[in-house]
Amino acid sequence: MEESKDRFPHIPERIAGLGELAYNLWWSWHPEARMLFKMLNRPAWKLSVHNPVKMLHDIDGETLAAAAKNPKFLRHHDAVLARLTSGMKASLNGVPHLSILDGWWPEGYNGKNGWAFEGAEGEPRDTRDAEAFYEILEKEVIPLYYKVDDDGVPCDWVRVMKTTPLSSVQDG
Repeated sequence: MEESKDRFPHIPERIAGLGELAYNLWWSWHPEARMLFKMLNRPAWKLSVHNPVKMLHDIDGETLAAAAKNPKFLRHHDAVLARLTSGMKASLNGVPHLSILDGWWPEGYNGKNGWAFEGAEGEPRDTRDAEAFYEILEKEVIPLYYKVDDDGVPCDWVRVMKTTPLSSVQDG
């Protein structure tokens, strides 16, 4: 899977998280994430019709370099990226993850600590990704959660929960 730095090689390392954020729909329902793109370049944000991927492909290197040195932008960038990655921290608390193999999940997923699926290519990607998500939810996640032993304990679900934090802190 293509890395964010390969998709957007012109983004300075200090704000490279913009590339990951652009490909994660999380930005679309978090006003502070949308504001980050507006802060980068409001006219470009408007011209891209609020499409961060298009905006980052089209934006000039000087604007990005200036943002990478702007303390106000950097504070906002860091706060937004911290919220974006907070789902990763949930794994440390035994919260299994179900997601497209994107962002941090390709490195975090081991087949025992949650569920993953390949993202659909092309358009309409959202519909196909949603179908894959709900199929896993319906056929794997929900049955596992409600499968209990004679004492009413969901042993298989507990095993996934116990595996999740261990796999989050181990290499490989």
